[in-house]
Amino acid sequence: MYSAEKLAEILKTPNFRERVAMRLIPGMFIVDKFGENPTISPASDPEDIREGEGIYVYDAFNTAPIASIASTNGGDTQETSVQ
Repeated sequence: MYSAEKLAEILKTPNFRERVAMRLIPGMFIVDKFGENPTISPASDPEDIREGEGIYVYDAFNTAPIASIASTNGGDTQETSVQ
């Protein structure tokens, strides 16, 4: 829908999230995804937090940027990679 250049310009829009939430930027919408996966451990294969199992493969040019990743566990020291 948008070229890479146009998308970069749109992402710099003041109050971007609010404008998307108010449907003022066509073709974009807010998605907040959160949850937990209690079946994985540091020794297991990585998995995404989603409905389903394993790693979700997606086209990064057609998805919204990840705004934050957080943990409430002070012992959480595993490196996190956002691609």
